[in-house]
Amino acid sequence: MPAYLAHPGHRTQPKKINLHLHSARIQATQFPSPPPTMICSRCLRRSVPSRFIRPFSSTPLLSQIPPSSTPASPRTKGPPTAISTGAAQPFSTPLSPSPTALGITSHPAKKTTTPLPVSSAPEGTVLKGINYIKGHNDPVALKEEDYPEWLWHCLDVSKKTAEEDAAGDEFSKSKKVRQKAAKAKRRAEERAIASGDTSILEPKIPITQQTIDLAAEGPEALQQREELRKAMRRERRAAIKEKNYLKTM
Repeated sequence: MPAYLAHPGHRTQPKKINLHLHSARIQATQFPSPPPTMICSRCLRRSVPSRFIRPFSSTPLLSQIPPSSTPASPRTKGPPTAISTGAAQPFSTPLSPSPTALGITSHPAKKTTTPLPVSSAPEGTVLKGINYIKGHNDPVALKEEDYPEWLWHCLDVSKKTAEEDAAGDEFSKSKKVRQKAAKAKRRAEERAIASGDTSILEPKIPITQQTIDLAAEGPEALQQREELRKAMRRERRAAIKEKNYLKTM
């Protein structure tokens, strides 16, 4: 312990002051330094001379490898190549056949279009009376090739088969058609009796008037319910038509 601390009445020595540190603190308070500024990498690269810039490469290892005089072949070892002799050597892999040998031509075949019927309205004819858009002019006829193909088949008459013509319709307005249907029904009954099948002779009860139970589950149940729904709808429509007809009388 120092001697001046042992005696309480002794004075303490004055504190030493670092003049250099004190002057630096005063200068910092009077003249504050400017805030630091950020410099982007591009500006920094421009400010540095080009001779001090080290070239950057994304693949440094490739640049350090010395080029070899004999580059390695990427192919694996295989049979030796054919030696040029007088006789022709066969290829190791067969060549693919040419397209002409397979019957494939380079030029695509042209589409065979059926001859279109001659239109009754030549090109440029104004078709009056069929415009239904307000404020528009009447349409003008085009060439036969400009119309879509489905347009030429809109008015095709659907021909019935010979069986449908022979069967006829029992509820037709024409007497001849009803007679034809009655004859076809009698012939079918005669054939059924000759074969021993008597189910055709049983009276057919409409499904809406039957008392049998429908299937509970499975696709058969859905089919039976769909048939019943359609039959009931047909009966309701027929009743509505009959009622409306009787009202007009």
